[in-house]
Amino acid sequence: MSTSQNTNKLDKQIAFRVTEEEHQKIRIQAAIEGSLTPNQYAKKYLLEKVANETNEHIQDIKES
Repeated sequence: MSTSQNTNKLDKQIAFRVTEEEHQKIRIQAAIEGSLTPNQYAKKYLLEKVANETNEHIQDIKES
């Protein structure tokens, strides 16, 4: 197996779907902050959102 085949197997992407409204808010917030591109900001925003939802889910499990 060649190196490029190994690399391709490791390149995985996770797709997140957002509404058009959420997409617009992400782009506006990225423009306001200015330090990140819209795609970088979206990645940061979605990862933080997933982390928060995961933490809430873990808390719910602990409380049950």
